[in-house]
Amino acid sequence: MTEIDIRFETLDRLRIGVSADDAVGEEMMRLGAERAFLIVSGSLARTTDEIARISDALGPRCVGLFDRCAEHSYLDNVLEMIAEARSADADCLVTVGGGTPIDSTKIVQIGLREGVEDLETLRRYGAGLVPPETMLQAQPVVTPQIVVPTTLSAAEFWAGGGGTDPATRRKGMFIAPGTGPRSILFDPALTTHTPEKL
Repeated sequence: MTEIDIRFETLDRLRIGVSADDAVGEEMMRLGAERAFLIVSGSLARTTDEIARISDALGPRCVGLFDRCAEHSYLDNVLEMIAEARSADADCLVTVGGGTPIDSTKIVQIGLREGVEDLETLRRYGAGLVPPETMLQAQPVVTPQIVVPTTLSAAEFWAGGGGTDPATRRKGMFIAPGTGPRSILFDPALTTHTPEKL
């Protein structure tokens, strides 16, 4: 028999077969969070009631929602997320969707921790986007991420987030101590809206 031992840096809870409506709030309580900023799939937000149901279940604990994630996590788009999450004074980031919103949220974690406000600074946290000697090292992130995945991208299991420089269209890797989800919630009902090609 082959033994498999998998360890994750930040993940401390994975729940399968839950309803995201209830489970997101439960995970927030477990993490001691009170102000959730949702970063979600635009198609789910615009063509289903799933995001509204999660937001409604959170009530006043939902302090903002971003549903305009650009495919491949373009950094100018991520800057908008950082600004809106900061403005909402979020103490928790909830991601619902596939690889793009999940990776974007990891970069948001870094941007919030480091007070990033411009593209040039954000770019310097991405390995492969600037010369190594000009890169900045992020401090451990403090805003936890809860992920409700809807595709099989597996981005939820990796601490790093890929982000694309809009000027060069090169993708860099953003990672710092604590990036990535603390909780992963697999809600089978949400995956029924995912196109088969994904």
